[in-house]
Amino acid sequence: MAATAALGPGALLETGIASAHTDIPADNVGNFSSSNSSVPAVTATGTNGAIGVQATSDSGNGLYASSSSFDGIHAISGGTGRSGVFAEGVSGGYGIYSRCRGGNAVVGEGGSGTGVYGYTDAGGTGVVAYSNSTSGNALRVDGTMKMTGSSVGQATLPAGSTSVTVTTPAATTSSIIVLTPLNKPKTLWVTRANGSFTIHASASSTSNIVIAYLIIN
Repeated sequence: MAATAALGPGALLETGIASAHTDIPADNVGNFSSSNSSVPAVTATGTNGAIGVQATSDSGNGLYASSSSFDGIHAISGGTGRSGVFAEGVSGGYGIYSRCRGGNAVVGEGGSGTGVYGYTDAGGTGVVAYSNSTSGNALRVDGTMKMTGSSVGQATLPAGSTSVTVTTPAATTSSIIVLTPLNKPKTLWVTRANGSFTIHASASSTSNIVIAYLIIN
């Protein structure tokens, strides 16, 4: 009895936990489930700027999520400039790799914002679209398409001139350059260079010719 009295409630609780888990190996995989559609199986909340969930792996997937009918991952950002999901790929890995088997690998719904935003600041590529099938589409656009930046623009061929050079970092010696004259021109063609291209006309015009261009690399 004296020995039992010496053990407080905290000591009894710790002893019970230790004895209950003596058969669990060092690598313990946790499984959580919920059969209620309005109740998540796992909820993680970070406050004061803390991360809700952080998952890392030395050689596998940091996070794997699968769903047969709804969202594999549903994440809400904590404020302006923050991310619902932040995924970083290092050493040639992927920040996010999404695969579909009959559905949509990635769905971006913008509402009043942007559905999918791809950004790079170190010479990489913001978004890559790839199709491994001759019958598939690497990129499909339903509706209007808007392009901005150094790959699109307008150039003016001055009256009395037969050429105009456009300087743009998007141009290379192998670029496909599509021209759309906005008023009636002479015959036009293009010579290409790294960092620029030159539009030529077969003869000069008595008025300026405005030419829209699109560069595809």
